[in-house]
Amino acid sequence: TKLLENLGYGRDYVYAHDTEAKTAGLETLPERFRGRTYYRPSGQGSEKELAERVQEVRARRARARREREEKRDGRG
Repeated sequence: TKLLENLGYGRDYVYAHDTEAKTAGLETLPERFRGRTYYRPSGQGSEKELAERVQEVRARRARARREREEKRDGRG
């Protein structure tokens, strides 16, 4: 609605599929849960491939987060 638009609702929203990395780098967990690791693949069998994928996704998210911060701060 116009009211929500005027209030800035969704202003910083990034649709992940529109980005090159396919991740928006948004933090969606409540503050008390951030920075925790909830799953650690063993690196054996099929979990080895999963571990590589997890690292790739984390790197993409970190890049996207940095880019968002730079853009927000006028550096990008």
